[in-house]
Amino acid sequence: MLLVFKVLTFLFLTTLLLQEEKIFIEQYYSIKRYLILGKERFKKNGYYLFIFFILIESAIVLDHTIVHGVAVGLMLVANIILYLIKKPQRIPLTRRSTFLFVMSEFLLGIIVFISIVNYWIIFGYLFSAKFVSGILLCLSKIILSPLEGAIRSVYISKARKKLKRMQDAKIIGITGSYGKTSFKMDLLHILKTQYQVTFPKGSINTLMGLTRFINEEVSDTDDFVVAEIGIDEKNGMKKFHRLFKLDYAVITAIGPMHLATFKTIDNVLKSKIKIQSLLKENGKIFFNGDDTLLNTVKWKFPYESYSLQELNYEINDQLKCFLTLANTKFEIKLLGNKQLLNLAGAIKLASHLKVSTNNLIKAIARLSQSDRRQKIYHIHNKIVIDDSYNANYFGLLDSIELLKKCQGQKVIITGGLIEIGTKFEEYNYSIGKSLVGIDKVIILTLINNHPLVKGYREAQGNMNSLFIKKDLQEAFKILNDDDKNVLITAKGSDFYLK
Repeated sequence: MLLVFKVLTFLFLTTLLLQEEKIFIEQYYSIKRYLILGKERFKKNGYYLFIFFILIESAIVLDHTIVHGVAVGLMLVANIILYLIKKPQRIPLTRRSTFLFVMSEFLLGIIVFISIVNYWIIFGYLFSAKFVSGILLCLSKIILSPLEGAIRSVYISKARKKLKRMQDAKIIGITGSYGKTSFKMDLLHILKTQYQVTFPKGSINTLMGLTRFINEEVSDTDDFVVAEIGIDEKNGMKKFHRLFKLDYAVITAIGPMHLATFKTIDNVLKSKIKIQSLLKENGKIFFNGDDTLLNTVKWKFPYESYSLQELNYEINDQLKCFLTLANTKFEIKLLGNKQLLNLAGAIKLASHLKVSTNNLIKAIARLSQSDRRQKIYHIHNKIVIDDSYNANYFGLLDSIELLKKCQGQKVIITGGLIEIGTKFEEYNYSIGKSLVGIDKVIILTLINNHPLVKGYREAQGNMNSLFIKKDLQEAFKILNDDDKNVLITAKGSDFYLK
């Protein structure tokens, strides 16, 4: 009978491992990140240990009657069923994640089948399962680290040698708290009118993601290689030294992103400007001159700034934008200040790279908004602004101002800002205050007294226009034909756009 319970315990802990989606993705594939997640897990699930000790005391008082085969078996089966009926997690099927999972399962089998000698131990696993799964993943990572390091080095070396062979190709690296992908796509569309350009599809910006891109997609005939460089912790730029040297570096913005790891805005600034260390001796920097923090930097390389003020544009109340360039006025599909700022930077860099004015105009006229980044949809008689990709403080304020330019009833659906560390209360409170004047404010939250609500109320917003909903589906149910202009800043917007 005990063997059956060992198998059930193994299956139960396996279901928990399969729930660890975050820990299997590239950016968390490090011991440091595991420790951070472990700390978060303890804060979130520490009460399990408290309950465990209470139950132990209760079992002793009740003469061990609750810890016997039938009770433990029922608890195991109930927990397995509970985790199986949860929404399944999509663990990425990469070599790294597969190795990590297989090694974790191997260690789990050894530990479970050797350690379980009575029902008390199974009982202990039931109430410390999340900690056990975390420890298993850490041990697996430690065991696999030498092998993973060797494999990574082979691929990185191959990519680095390939780039060195391409002596005439120029490499452009783009970093920043936000705006990297938009800047990259604007620049690509412009450069492709005149040059052969290669870039990673999507938002690939990690060391190994870029390594794979270089090995598989970069061609010896390319004139330019354009890549986003993403970091979300101090000294994150250092690892990219192993891969390439840049001809041009772009810094789009400094903002309160990933503060859980950066801790302070000052750390964000110091970490992002270290992209200078990736530049070749004759390299050059292009940076957002409208960013107050970037304007305080003493650059070590030649640089140029770009600004929204350099663009001659106008936006009407139908959210149509017209740009004048070289005495030619034409309509473009970019709208928000942040999008137009990125365009100004792309134009500045492309002009430096000798793209002709005629090609600039042709490319800019064909530019379209990236999906879920202030993308405008004209659906029947409605204007829908989809800004649901990855909200940040300044970008969200920009989208709100864009909504306020519209004619007719205005609606915002938002869950506010996340992943901003200790700034959660401050920034969401500020966003809440900015919502005053919008006809229908729909906030998605399960948090009582969310700072969005607090900010809106204290700014004397109309509480009859405020609606609290648990998810997008609930929010969409209260929209009607009078809601002519809708801004969506929450994931899952495609459900409404269908």
